[in-house]
Amino acid sequence: MRIVFLGLLLLISQFAVPALVHSAPLPPAPPIPAAASVNARTYGSISAAISAAHGKTLVISDLQKLSGDLVIPSDVSLSIAKGGAIVNPAKYTVTIAGPFTAGLYKVFEGFRQGDIHFIDGSVKEVSPQWWGENSAASINKAINAFPKVFCPPGLYLIESEVLLNSNTHLRGVRGKTVFQRPRGVRYTGKNIAGVTYADPFMIGFYTYGSGNYSARTNVTVEGITVDGNSYNSTDSGRMAGIYLHSGSHLSVIDCEVKNLGRTADFVLSIGIAFSWVKDGVIKKCQSHDNSGDGINVFAFNQDVVVTENETYRNGVAGIEVEGRLGTSYNLPRNKRIVVARNYTHDNAGVPWGAGGSYGHGILVTWSDDVVVSDNVVSANTIWIGAITVMGSTNIVIRNNSITGNLSASPVDPTGYGIGIFAQYDVYGDNGVNRNINIANNSILNNRNGIFVRDAQDVSIVGNTIEGMATKSDGIIYEKGAVGKKLEVKGNVVKVRPGSSTIGIKGTREDVTITNNTFPD
Repeated sequence: MRIVFLGLLLLISQFAVPALVHSAPLPPAPPIPAAASVNARTYGSISAAISAAHGKTLVISDLQKLSGDLVIPSDVSLSIAKGGAIVNPAKYTVTIAGPFTAGLYKVFEGFRQGDIHFIDGSVKEVSPQWWGENSAASINKAINAFPKVFCPPGLYLIESEVLLNSNTHLRGVRGKTVFQRPRGVRYTGKNIAGVTYADPFMIGFYTYGSGNYSARTNVTVEGITVDGNSYNSTDSGRMAGIYLHSGSHLSVIDCEVKNLGRTADFVLSIGIAFSWVKDGVIKKCQSHDNSGDGINVFAFNQDVVVTENETYRNGVAGIEVEGRLGTSYNLPRNKRIVVARNYTHDNAGVPWGAGGSYGHGILVTWSDDVVVSDNVVSANTIWIGAITVMGSTNIVIRNNSITGNLSASPVDPTGYGIGIFAQYDVYGDNGVNRNINIANNSILNNRNGIFVRDAQDVSIVGNTIEGMATKSDGIIYEKGAVGKKLEVKGNVVKVRPGSSTIGIKGTREDVTITNNTFPD
């Protein structure tokens, strides 16, 4: 028995010992040998250095002058050290197919826009510092070299328009990457057939003619602060900070636009503008202290979302969805626009002489299929309404908080929380609002509540209206020339003595008023 037991111990020990050995710490792995490198300065030319650098890293640490077009093949990694650069003495081009590295310093000397081309996979993104100073010229060279451009924090003096191509992703760090308009610089704009002057911009693109959705595609501007420097010096006196005209799948994300024009002047410079855009997004941006609109979705846009933005201290509207304005020209209507979860406040109308000012929190004109929901609209100095609709069809205004907005006009003190207003006698059928749904909005401490004129198929349901001025209106309906079919249902309207709760001006045909409450 003792022999059997000792044999068993011996058998167990044969398995236990290897287990103890494997639980000990492993020795560190040997370092990976550094890749072999070739320094261009040891060769007669950069072309000769490339021939010796296949499968290696080509280092440029001095000035390398081109003698012809240059291609860096995919099996050569190019690294340009500070103090090194590729110099273009003529009109040569460089194509970089292999991995590329450089710091934030100038590495390309004497190159025109379009002379350098990075192949996909050679870099993650390019930076304008590789072309020199922080300027629009360097940014445009970077955009034309590779579609993904990162502008690191710093001040960039934008002496001319930054022009975006299809597939461009222009990225910075909001509040730290600042594109500033130098004082005294005149942006030229473009002359277009049928229009005397096309307003210039700081970042964007403009397509001549009537516009189309295929001119540019897949463009994103992200994390850029645009500073107009509170200076008017254009031929027309107006401009835009970011303006994307004619394209599809276009986005402006987490940008800030400020100080375009002077808010004391009637020049209507716009922070962020879309025109002829399909499938567009303006999201998480700030637009403030501009002389015109903070954000304007202008003319023939389709499927555009404006969300989670803040607009304030602009001269006209915080956010405008503008299909057509005035009688002198007609523009195609916007369709399927969503304005949701924005905060628009303290926008004040620019003066119109003794007649008051023209201002709105959110303005929708001559557009179709628009949803305005879950916005906070407060402390704006307004003309008709904090949220105003004119000549539009299939409009939903719901779940908005509309607070403390004041009338701007001394001669026509309207100042409604929501104003559905048009002028059939001036604009004909284009002046009629149709199929308007106003539901579940909180309208507090404005001069008046809700105003509707020249509208058809309107429902005002489940809104709360209170805290208005003395001798104010809760809900007012003016039939006008063509108004018909109004439902007012389930609203809470609390007014002060001497004010009206629900007023109907004109005939009451097709008007249904039910289940509303009027607390003392």
